[in-house]
Parts: sequence; structure tokens; C-alpha cells
Amino acid sequence: MKAVLFDLDNTLLREDEVTERAFRTAAVFAGGQRVLDTQALADFAQDEADRLWRASTAFARADAIGISPGEAMWGDFTAAGPGLEDLHAFSLRFRQEVWAGALARCGVLGPRLAAEVAQAFVDARRAVHLADPDAAGVLAALAARYRLGIVTNGASGVQREKLAGSGLAGHFGAVVVSGELGRGKPDPHVVRAALDALGVTPAEAVMVGDSIERDVAAARDAGVYAVWIDRAGADANTPVPDARITSLHELPALLDALP
Repeated sequence: MKAVLFDLDNTLLREDEVTERAFRTAAVFAGGQRVLDTQALADFAQDEADRLWRASTAFARADAIGISPGEAMWGDFTAAGPGLEDLHAFSLRFRQEVWAGALARCGVLGPRLAAEVAQAFVDARRAVHLADPDAAGVLAALAARYRLGIVTNGASGVQREKLAGSGLAGHFGAVVVSGELGRGKPDPHVVRAALDALGVTPAEAVMVGDSIERDVAAARDAGVYAVWIDRAGADANTPVPDARITSLHELPALLDALP
């Protein structure tokens, strides 16, 4: 093996954790302006985000690239990628509607407050790009022996902002973002682009990711050894990964055992 490819969200970065934290932070801000149940508001906002996102005209295109409703709540999509040029204006309307709907479910009306809470969410989310606690040490150790790359779904500017903010960017010789290619995992083309950038063949690479449906599927279809990071202890669905770990800490030993 000559190269190790990594997914970004929920593999190297704690994406879901920091997004949920930003919802709570924005709800607490709203609670400072009006009398309301802040936990209920945070829950309502996440529910509204999922509902409105799936019902939106942007959903099909954005989901194919791997953009989540949580990212639409804060990301700067001015450089989202081909076919996503209108996502910036859409996201501004979307986050306003999400908070207006959540506040209404708490019995609070007012577009001005919705706009203020939406900005509070943006500020909270952009302030933190939390890396997995094992990420920096594992990447430093692997960088001495392997070429490292990122293969991530999402909008170009958003994913690159996360990576830069995490402090991990310097470890990687290639960063491939699905939004820049106009297609996302599980399309194996995204993985092959990273292989080409690192100058390795599929047989010389390992792909590590948390998603069976996107990361493992893309790796297997590209002919790359697929490692599933399963932090929840779930049963593997199809496609079946070549190997399973429960933390990044286990990865170096797994790689050592490979031929």
C-alpha cells in the first residue's frame, strides 16, 4: 500500500456533533431575546431543516453532491461548484425559513428574530471545525509512510473551509471535493480522481470512511480496499467493507497487517 484516502465529515471531523451544538447555541441566543424552550427550539429547527431541505428544488442536485441541510444552514456557497451556482441565494432563504418555522412552533413570530437567530447559527458553526481526537496523531504517523488524500462529498468552499479550520490540511497531498467534479460518492470517479492526483493505482490504496452507502461503495467500485469506521457498532449493510474499525486509533495497526 502506498496511499490512504480519507472521507472528511464524521470520519476525520465531528460534523454531526458540531452541527447539533450550533443548533443549541443559536436556540440559547433566541432564548435570550424571547421567553421560550430553547431545547424545543433546537429540536424544531433541526426538524424544519430536514423537512424543508427534502422538499426544496435544490435537494436532488445538492444531495447528489453530498450537501447536507446542516451545511445549507451556514455554508458560503459562492463557490459551490458546477451546477450549484444558485445555491448561495437559496441557502440564505432556506435558513431564514427554517428558523421562522421553528420559532413559530414555539409560539414566537417575527422575521427579524428569525434572521438574527439564523446568523447566530452561522457564527456558532463557522467558529468550530472539530477534528476527531485521534485524527492529528494518526495522520502524522501515517504521513511518514503513505501518501494521504481527502475524498469528500460537499460544496467546494464549505469542505475546504472545514479542512482548513480543523488544522489537518497540511497532512494531505490531494484534496478532492465532489462539488468541484459535479458528482459525489458513491460514484467511484471521485475516488479515482484522488488516486490520479496522488499517482497511485487502486491496488495501492486504502479508503477510510464512515458511510457504507457512500464511502465503502465508492471505494469498492473503484477497486480500492475499503475500511469502514463504525463508531456506533452497527451491522454492516451491503456493500460489505474489506475491513472494519471502530476508531481512527485502530487504523495504523490495520494497515501494518495488510500485505
